[in-house]
Amino acid sequence: MGPVGIVLHGGASESWVGDAASFEATNAFLDTLVSKAEASLRQGATAVDVAAEVVAELEDFPEFNAGKGSAVNMDGGFELEAGIVNGADSAYRAAVCLRTTKNPVRLARAMLDRRGPTAPVLMAGVGGDQLARRLGLETTRPVASARLANGFFTFYSSGGGEAIMTSMLAGRIANLYRGGAGIARAVEQAVWEATRLCPSISCGVIAITSDGERTAQCNSRIFNTASAGDAAPRERHVGLLRCTMPVIGPLCCCDDDLLRIGVSKHPTRPGQLTFQLKGASLADMDREQVFALFGALRRAAKALVGLVGSPVSDVAMMTWPGGDGGHLFPVHIRRDSEGEDGGEDSKDST
Repeated sequence: MGPVGIVLHGGASESWVGDAASFEATNAFLDTLVSKAEASLRQGATAVDVAAEVVAELEDFPEFNAGKGSAVNMDGGFELEAGIVNGADSAYRAAVCLRTTKNPVRLARAMLDRRGPTAPVLMAGVGGDQLARRLGLETTRPVASARLANGFFTFYSSGGGEAIMTSMLAGRIANLYRGGAGIARAVEQAVWEATRLCPSISCGVIAITSDGERTAQCNSRIFNTASAGDAAPRERHVGLLRCTMPVIGPLCCCDDDLLRIGVSKHPTRPGQLTFQLKGASLADMDREQVFALFGALRRAAKALVGLVGSPVSDVAMMTWPGGDGGHLFPVHIRRDSEGEDGGEDSKDST
């Protein structure tokens, strides 16, 4: 048996809608789900069967916008969809606008077993629900994305369909990966292009290669994901992934091989800039990289002071816990002569 790996997501969004209890319950659910899926793969289950079962459980979990937890349409009803791709031969099946099929992914999976010139590839609406009933799938009364898979890698995206389509996310990732970029780099470049073209629309991507290498990236504030497997990264991840593209694309002022600097997509203070290192952390950088980093940050800081103007006189820096980036904040330092009591200098953020 070859290397095992799985990565799944529950959607990219700008905030968590729910209380602390629902957050903990969701993380516990994802932890259990990814553990079950990993165990099934190690026991010899096929990837396509495991993928279908994982998605079916996501459809049954009410916290996600799928199946039981789906958002309603303008008429107050539900129209569900699911698609599945077999990476071994790139066979694809999908069902859309379903109203009574409990788990659309089970219908897509069942359709995958039906081959031949008359086998349906895409079913919509009433016809899809009727096929589900004929196949003996569970039905219920009713209470945008891109996907691609082949023999080398698979990925799935979530979020704003306009950004996904405008940036040609699927084709871009495939072309970059086939051109020699690693899967993480391919996804990073493609999501950055979506960020640049559609700065106000968020999306996220999960991807896995045939040897189990995994990545999850997003330009949304949060991305609910889980992953496990043999290949790097070996540690299991369950929970909310923070934004991996924290800069507004069109307002990026520095983008080279070392780092990216630009206006923060999710600022906590006015005038905030964010910098992000590419494949490195402060602790791992050599002398030349450190000089290059702080040279770029100094130029950005001087430009920020000039843009914001009086009374800003300086810039403060805060690094992220992992050391792979941080923020620049404009501040006003009050000198002794400005203080009422002539005391020590004080600093106010603006």
